[in-house]
Amino acid sequence: MNNCPEVVIAIKKHGATTAKTKRMIVIVMAMVPVLMMVNVGSVYLAHCRMPSVRFGTIENDNSLPPSQQTLQLLPVNTSIDDRNRGYDKIELYPPALASNRSYLAFTRGVMELNQRHAFWKSGQRRFCETIRQVTNVSIIGTHQPYHVQNNLPPPLMRVFLNCTGITTSTQLGTGNWITAIYAIRIAATLGMVDLEVKCLEDVKNDPDHLISWFVGYFPSPVDFGTWPYDEPVPTEKAACSNKVSRLRIDTMAHEIQSEVRKLAVTVLGTRQDLGWSHPSVPQNRPPLVPGVVLDDVVIHLRCGDVFGGHNGHNYGIVHFSEYKKYISPHNTTTLGIVTQPLTKGNFTRSTDLEKSEECRHVVTALVDYLQDYLPNTRIAIRNDVKEPIAVAYARMAVAKQVFVSESTFGIFPAVGTFGEGFFQRGNRDVNKWSIYVPEKLPNVHMMHAPRMSSLEIRDAGLNATLSWLVSPVIS
Repeated sequence: MNNCPEVVIAIKKHGATTAKTKRMIVIVMAMVPVLMMVNVGSVYLAHCRMPSVRFGTIENDNSLPPSQQTLQLLPVNTSIDDRNRGYDKIELYPPALASNRSYLAFTRGVMELNQRHAFWKSGQRRFCETIRQVTNVSIIGTHQPYHVQNNLPPPLMRVFLNCTGITTSTQLGTGNWITAIYAIRIAATLGMVDLEVKCLEDVKNDPDHLISWFVGYFPSPVDFGTWPYDEPVPTEKAACSNKVSRLRIDTMAHEIQSEVRKLAVTVLGTRQDLGWSHPSVPQNRPPLVPGVVLDDVVIHLRCGDVFGGHNGHNYGIVHFSEYKKYISPHNTTTLGIVTQPLTKGNFTRSTDLEKSEECRHVVTALVDYLQDYLPNTRIAIRNDVKEPIAVAYARMAVAKQVFVSESTFGIFPAVGTFGEGFFQRGNRDVNKWSIYVPEKLPNVHMMHAPRMSSLEIRDAGLNATLSWLVSPVIS
């Protein structure tokens, strides 16, 4: 990680590099600290003894203004997550330094970070500490950052995630990493820095990689003191905490809604007659994944964490009778149960597979229970290992009703759905922020269903758990 602004010595291409040019480079390098003090300011030098220096060439193209000319850097790579990745293009600042001669160009500070700076395992603390350093503030959100005071471009925090293997390598689920992305977006916005979240594999909007739908470029607010998302404006204590219970992801409720709906419309295609559209998706767009059979009602049943992945009270399963309170037997033609594949897939966590047999029994019991209540409804289990994971989100987002229990995976499509979303009340370590969503999105509702926690399920055993789930008397 580079906490200093990068300095680029750019040479106009008039031909081969001469010995005279090489001597000039040596002289300019010796002057870099002084030039930085004059042109950028002393604040950055407080955090680094010597700025990062890069060499490059710029085409002698006077038809373009300096700020639009592309600087081709010499091959110096940065190691990120055991991969080498260098810059392809760099922003020149300030443009007034550019001329037909060789010149010294300053870029804005670019911090290249990896998933160790994405909330989990003290990542949020590391991310916020980097923001403090590059903006020269002691508390994020309370004082104007240095770049705002001096009319400089905002620093860029570029975070790379291993989108194709992050869940299997860390044993943290997809929902955990989507939560992490929103957490660092909140911190970056409060700190007034630009944020770019990218997949190391350079994938985006890939149906097989759900996280790739939530990466992107998220610019800083223009004016200090403005908050572009839902209230309340978080304090640094909330935005930079590593405790899940302090996260206020609900401040991004409308962003979540927009991004989940964009995913659904892109995957399934635009349907104006059903109200499936998004401002950034062309009308009459064909489906990215054709031939998906959809359902009026979707229930997301989390298995892995509930039946053994966690041995505490944070995860659990709701009593089956809860669904009867909301699902009409007269208006439900089809119902789909979205759950984990029961056989190994490319992105199935080992902890989930260990409890696949318990999952099979519980899903079967739910199908039988609901079929008795909905005799004219076609009920299907949606867990084909070959089906792209983004389709699961799309199914939930376009259903007339979608139900999720305590799951960091299911909560996002429940918040973003076009229909009515129902979620089990969050707790200290799982989706506590969700309890504030219904006041922001009127189509999203919180359930207070009777439940059995993971620990209670473990102690009771499978047979007792199944008996409780279908019992007419709840205790």
